[in-house]
Amino acid sequence: MLSSIIAPSATSAGPIRNHLLSLLSVKELGLLAPDLEDVELAAGDILYRAGAPIDFVYFPETAVASMIRRMTDGAGIEVGTIGCEGIVGGSVALGANAMTTECLIQVGGHANRMSTPALLAAIALTVGGGGHGNGHGNGHGNGNGVPGAEATLSRVLLLYAQALFEQCAQTAACNRLHALEQRCARWLLMMHDRGEGDVLILTQEFLSYMLGVRRAGVTEACGTLMRAGLIRYRHGRITISDRTGLEAAACECFQVAVDAYVLLLGPAPATIR
Repeated sequence: MLSSIIAPSATSAGPIRNHLLSLLSVKELGLLAPDLEDVELAAGDILYRAGAPIDFVYFPETAVASMIRRMTDGAGIEVGTIGCEGIVGGSVALGANAMTTECLIQVGGHANRMSTPALLAAIALTVGGGGHGNGHGNGHGNGNGVPGAEATLSRVLLLYAQALFEQCAQTAACNRLHALEQRCARWLLMMHDRGEGDVLILTQEFLSYMLGVRRAGVTEACGTLMRAGLIRYRHGRITISDRTGLEAAACECFQVAVDAYVLLLGPAPATIR
């Protein structure tokens, strides 16, 4: 079974569902806490349009966001997916002021939101602030990833920016080189990792939009996966019936993106699969 990159991290104050936040020390998390606001995001909500200023950043918990690149004729395709493993709008840590892609919520749920000025102020306070331990007990190192003692806010955000780039680059290659059935399986696995349980609330029409293909193609691809007993589909709900089989049906790109994330940011403290 392929490794998941996402899992909740337990603390004395309760579970931290966002992996990036779970990597921070108690001290640095305490700097963010007063400015973090729990928000409920609905499927279809547009967080940013391309060119819009980044006024807020989001640390998803149960919500999942899509980065959409649109063409001049209005056509669009998903180029990146962000769930509880990441941050939406995190390019402000690199000096960006505006989004270059549209960003919408594909799976509704909770997120922690904070203003961009508050995040930048916290980064300024923590740059070079390594050397303190991670109060959540994530003091493991992994390749080029973040050992607990070095998990400063700025470093975590920069490493996640690289992890997101790796995902987007792999998606570009996947869209060009791999069969639709493999791409569909990969996308469903990504949603399964970032969601709660085995049921995904989405329609084939939405899935065709995310993959940038006609609905008839997605219907055929999902039909193949259903006949193989890997998924079930009924009234806008896709149920993952056989995770292991779905992994086998997906292309290499799913695991490549997982491995890149783990190399940069380390595995989550526990798995949810």
